[in-house]
Amino acid sequence: MQSISSKPAQYKRLYLYLLDYYASIDINEAVAPFTETIKKGENIEQKDLLLTRLLLAREINEQQKKAFETTNKNFYTLELEETIKNFQRRHGLTADGVIGRKTQYWLNLHPQERLRLMAINTLRSELWAINNGNQVLVNIPDYTMEYWEMGEKIFQSRVIVGRYKRKTPILTAKLDSIIFNPIWRVPTKIMRKDILPNALQNLDYFKKHQYEIFADWTSQKPLSIDDIDWQTYNANNFPYKLRQKAGPMNALGQYKFNTPNNQSIYLHDTPAKSLFNKEARPFSSGCIRVEQAGEFAHLLLSKSGFSDETYRQHSEQDETTVLGLTEVIIFSTIYQTVWVDDNGITQFRSDIYQYDRAYLSQNAQIPLLDNDYI
Repeated sequence: MQSISSKPAQYKRLYLYLLDYYASIDINEAVAPFTETIKKGENIEQKDLLLTRLLLAREINEQQKKAFETTNKNFYTLELEETIKNFQRRHGLTADGVIGRKTQYWLNLHPQERLRLMAINTLRSELWAINNGNQVLVNIPDYTMEYWEMGEKIFQSRVIVGRYKRKTPILTAKLDSIIFNPIWRVPTKIMRKDILPNALQNLDYFKKHQYEIFADWTSQKPLSIDDIDWQTYNANNFPYKLRQKAGPMNALGQYKFNTPNNQSIYLHDTPAKSLFNKEARPFSSGCIRVEQAGEFAHLLLSKSGFSDETYRQHSEQDETTVLGLTEVIIFSTIYQTVWVDDNGITQFRSDIYQYDRAYLSQNAQIPLLDNDYI
């Protein structure tokens, strides 16, 4: 049997936390659910229950619980609000201190379910590890991308991943080049489901969004809208290809990070910056949108020996250009809903693709997070 000392660092940290949690919590203790919605300055009728729930979640210890019990009996104090904010951060929620249904869900999560999620993710952490090379890691449920170099994290960005019906797959590839001002060849599925239903109602849609129509991908010249018999076609039988011009309207934004793989998944910029402010970000059709795409491109080019001036010139010009990277960079997507962070804090995230449910016993009496919570 392989010893724990030979396991990846994340495996060891989560495994040890799991053992400690199991030893310190009565997993069979019957505790009622916390049901109050609470805002700053309000009284809490279920304060004792809230503190018990925070204790079961390992957000506070026994000493802290006693301190809260003896201070302002039913008042939602600033100190308790800060504890709730930390709890929210640890579960991927907006840290506003308001106890609503998402916070209630994580407060009421059964200790057995916490243990189950820890166990699943301990096993998952064996499948990936931080090594001594150059790595890009995207943790899908956390909506984050990290760039690691020689075992050190040197860059991080929020990302947008695939929606539930168009999941970002788990894969590993190489990031080999950066495309500036990319042209987007629209995949057939996206063309039929997302674009044509709107465009066929108003042909001006093509021009407004800078789409060109081609007979096929070998064609050099786009077709004229006036030369197409639109009465013949609908979204399902449209025989042509769509290509979106480079520019501010382009869905890929200003940068595409090329990662050749058989699922056509890559990292890219986006003009829809406001989506990065959302708590949950499963909005794409599978590819990964990077909030700080420009900074990331600059970093990777500098690592490959390109000057700041080269980056600036390629970023500012209108033409589509490609710069190949000299550094070997491994790109991986992972699905980690529980992990121990660099500060030793155990993080939990929503099971956005419901992969965790695949390991759930049919006899389990544990409430699960529904998609409308995401």
